[in-house]
Amino acid sequence: MKKHFILLLIAFTSSYWVSGQGTWRKAGVKPVPVVWYASGKVEKAFVPPPINVLNRLKSGKEKTCQINVTYTGFPDSAKIAFEYAVSIWEQLISSSVPINLSVSWQDMGANLLGSCTPADYYQNLDNLYYSNFFYPVAIAERLAGKDLGGTGVADIVASFNKNVNWYFGTDGHTPITKYDFVSTALHEITHGLGFTGFFYTSIGMGVYDVPPAVFDRFVTESPNQQLIDTHIFGNPSTGLYNALTSNAIYFRGPAALYDGNGSAPKLYAPRKWTDGSSIYHLDPYTYPVGNINSLMTPAAGMGEAIHNPGPVTLDILADMGWNTIKIKSKELKDIEQVINPVYIEASIESDYALDSASLYLYYSTDNFSSVDSARLEPSDSATYFKAELPVTITSGTISYYISAADVKQRVFNDPPEAPVNSLKLRIGPDQIKPVIKHKPADYVLSTAPKLNIDATASDNIGVDSVWVEFLVNGQYKLKKGMKKDSTNSYSTAINLFPYTLNETDTISYRIVARDISSNRNIAYLPSEGYFKLRVEKAFAPLTKYFTDFNDTTSEDFLSAGLKIEDVSGFIDGALHSPHPYLSPEKADTSFNYSALLRYPIILEEGGQMNYDEIVLVEPGASGAVYGDADFWDYVIAEGSKDYGKTWLPLTDGYDSGSNANWLTEYNNGIGSSGNSSTIGTKEMFIRKNIDLLANGNFSAGDTIFIRFRLFSDPFANGWGWTIDNLRIQSIVPVQDIMAVSPGDFIIYPNPFKGQTTLELNSNIHFKDISVAVFDSYGRLIFNEPVSPDDTGFTQNLNLKSWPAGMYYIQVFADGKKVLSRKLIKQ
Repeated sequence: MKKHFILLLIAFTSSYWVSGQGTWRKAGVKPVPVVWYASGKVEKAFVPPPINVLNRLKSGKEKTCQINVTYTGFPDSAKIAFEYAVSIWEQLISSSVPINLSVSWQDMGANLLGSCTPADYYQNLDNLYYSNFFYPVAIAERLAGKDLGGTGVADIVASFNKNVNWYFGTDGHTPITKYDFVSTALHEITHGLGFTGFFYTSIGMGVYDVPPAVFDRFVTESPNQQLIDTHIFGNPSTGLYNALTSNAIYFRGPAALYDGNGSAPKLYAPRKWTDGSSIYHLDPYTYPVGNINSLMTPAAGMGEAIHNPGPVTLDILADMGWNTIKIKSKELKDIEQVINPVYIEASIESDYALDSASLYLYYSTDNFSSVDSARLEPSDSATYFKAELPVTITSGTISYYISAADVKQRVFNDPPEAPVNSLKLRIGPDQIKPVIKHKPADYVLSTAPKLNIDATASDNIGVDSVWVEFLVNGQYKLKKGMKKDSTNSYSTAINLFPYTLNETDTISYRIVARDISSNRNIAYLPSEGYFKLRVEKAFAPLTKYFTDFNDTTSEDFLSAGLKIEDVSGFIDGALHSPHPYLSPEKADTSFNYSALLRYPIILEEGGQMNYDEIVLVEPGASGAVYGDADFWDYVIAEGSKDYGKTWLPLTDGYDSGSNANWLTEYNNGIGSSGNSSTIGTKEMFIRKNIDLLANGNFSAGDTIFIRFRLFSDPFANGWGWTIDNLRIQSIVPVQDIMAVSPGDFIIYPNPFKGQTTLELNSNIHFKDISVAVFDSYGRLIFNEPVSPDDTGFTQNLNLKSWPAGMYYIQVFADGKKVLSRKLIKQ
C-alpha cells in the first residue's frame, strides 16, 4: 500500500504549501502545530491522575506502552516532571511499538505554554481501519504492529516555552503564580497521539487538506453533519468557515457517544478562528476549570493542575484507533465442487470487552442485495471463533465478511468498510489462471555461471507447478522446474557455462504456472513472448584498478545512467549522473542511476577504495540516517559476490548532508519547485575513502563486482553526482594525490562586504599552513600563518579597508599550494 508522510511546519501560522517531495512523502499538508495558551488568570484546581494509573504507578506494575524521549535544551527539573507525565500516558494507552517523542525547550510567544504535532502521517496501510484518511504515525504503528518511520525517528515533536514561570512538582499543589508543567506535558503529548487534524481557514473560507486526518472523520456540526461531507460543506467554502466558527462543533465517535449516553463531546469552535487552537480542543464552557475533562481545553490557568486526560479525551483517542477490535480471518480458496462443510475461522481480539452477542458471519449470493448471517462461536481459544458458511449454490460467488462489536457498541468488520468491501468464495468450474509476479534483470554478465530466477505464483484454488522455458539466441534450450521456497515463492538457477555467452548473445525466458483445477489453467509471464536479457561483457578479475575517466570511449563501465563524459566547467572527463538528475514525480516510484565496473576485484586485506566526488543530491530529513524512510535521495558504492543478483553496501549511502559545503550549496539553490538549481563545480570535489572490508559484508579473498548508484525518490532533486580519479586497492605515489580536496574548504560569505571566513574540515593534519590573499593585479595584500587543529582550521579575513572587486585566496600546506579560489567583495 502507499505510504504517505507529512512534513510539519513548526511555526504558528495558518499557511500551507506543497513541498518538492510531493504527495508521496510530504503530501503538501502542513497542519499548524496545536498550541496551549496561558490564560493569565488564577484558576486554582487539581484533577489527580486516574486511580487505576496511580495504583499501577505505586505498585510498579508493567506499563502498557513504551515512550522514549529525546530532550533538547531541557533543564533537569523539567525532565523529572515530563517523565512523570510520560509515565501516566504509558499506563493509559497500549502499543507493542515504542513511541519516540522529541521535545525541545524554546523561546515562544509570551502567552504560549507549548506546542505539539505528530511527526508523520500514514494512509491506506493494511491495518488502518478507515481508508483514505491520514493516521498519525503513533496510531499507525500501533495498528501495524511495527515501526514504520525508522529506528529512533521521532513520532511526536513538541516544544515548551522556557520563559514561563513553571511549577515542576508532580503533586498537583501548583502555586497560583505558576503554571503546572505536568499538565502541559500531558496536554501536548495528547495532541501528538492524534488529538489534531487538518482543518484551517483562509480568507474567510473553511478548508481541510485531502485526504483528511482520522480525527476529522468524526467532526460534525449539530445536528450530526460531518464537516468533511462535501455534499453539505464545500472544500473550501464559506459554509465550512461558518461551521468551523459556529460554536456548535462536536466529535461524534461511537465510544464517545456511548459513554456520553448519546451526547457527543463538544469541541472548541469560537466565533473567531484561532490558529493552532480551534477545533482541536474541547469546549472550555462545557468542561470548565476543575472538570475531569478540562485537560484538553484551549488554555490553562495559574495554579491549575490537571493530571488526568479525562474519559472524553480517552474516548476520542479510542475512536481514532487507540482502542480497536482486530479481526484476522483465514481467507478461503475457491472450490470447484463442495463436498465437505465450509467453515470460516477468525481470531478476534478487542481492547474493550467483546459483546459476545454481536459476533457474526454475514454472507450473500447476490452481492448483498440480500444477506444472511450465522453466529460466530468460540473455539478452544478465547480469541478464536468459527462459523459454518452454508453453501446453497453449485456455481457462482458467495460474498462474506465478519463483524464484531465491543461493549461500547462499536462495530468492526473484516474486511473494513464491509459490505462495500467483502471476501469472495467462488463455487464451480475454475476458469481463473494463476497470477505470476517477477522482476527481470536488465542484463546478464558474460562470465556469470548461472542465471537466478525468482518469482511468486498464486492462484484462487491452488498452484500445481511452476517452471521456466529458456532460450539462447532464440533457440529452445531448456525447460526447468522452479522450486517452491515458501507459500507463493518459487526459484531456480539455470547453468550458463554450457552456452559460452558473448556480448552479442541474447537470453530469453518466460515463466509458466499451472493450477490444480480440473481445467489445469496455465498462465505465462510475460503473457506473450519472452523476457529478453542482453549479455554484457565482463573482464578477468583484478586486484588493483585505477582510472582518471579521461577516456570517454572506455568500456570499463557498464552504464545505466551514470556515464563517462566531459562536462562543461570541469577540466577533463569524469563519471557523471545526468545534470540535473530526474525524479519520477509519481508516488511510490523511484529511479536508479548506476555504473558497474566490468572488472571484478579480488579483495585484499586492508583493501581501500577512494575517489574524488561531488554530491549534490537531495538531503534527508534532519537526523535521518541511511536506511530510514526519510533518508531520501542518496548515492552509494556497492559490491556483489553473485554477479549482480545481490548488492551489498561497501559503505552506507550518503547525500549532500555528508559535507557542510555541499549541503549549504544544495540548500541555497532550492526554489519554489522544491528542486535545487545549484550547479556542481570543480572546486566542490571531496575525496571519499572507503575501507572495502570495514562493514563486514565482504572478506579478503572475495571476488566482487563494484557499482556506483544514485537513488532518486519520487520528488525533489538536484544537480547530481560526479566521480573522478577512482582508485581500488591501487598504490599511487603520494605526490600524485592532492592531500586536501577543494570541497574540504568552505568560504562564507562569498560574495562578502567586509569580512569573510575560510574553514578547512579534513582528517589530514598539517604542520604548517598559511593563507594568502591577492588582489586582481596579483599584489599580495594578506599573508598569515594559521594554527590548525586535528580537524582543520577556521580563519577570519578582514578586508574592510580594501575596495570592492575580485580577489584571490590561496592556501599553502607544508609548502604545497592546496587551494586557489576567487573572492568577491561587494
